[in-house]
Amino acid sequence: KNAAQSLGKAFGRDLNRANEGSYVSLDDQIEIQEVSNKKLLDRVSKMTTKRELAQVYTDNSDNPLIMSAVVDRRKQLKAIES
Repeated sequence: KNAAQSLGKAFGRDLNRANEGSYVSLDDQIEIQEVSNKKLLDRVSKMTTKRELAQVYTDNSDNPLIMSAVVDRRKQLKAIES
């Protein structure tokens, strides 16, 4: 029995044991993403430089909602400058 336990350990029997309980449901993931998007949209609406907007755009290139908000804010800043 002792030999079997040591072999099990050698072959990864206890891998990912430290990660137990880290499951997040899909509903929770969606809620977390929505809260994150809202905070970021609030930040974008207060940005005053193209550099800030460009950084957010680059960092969130996989999020069409944020990208659209950045483009809209850039247009607002351009209109203010004119």
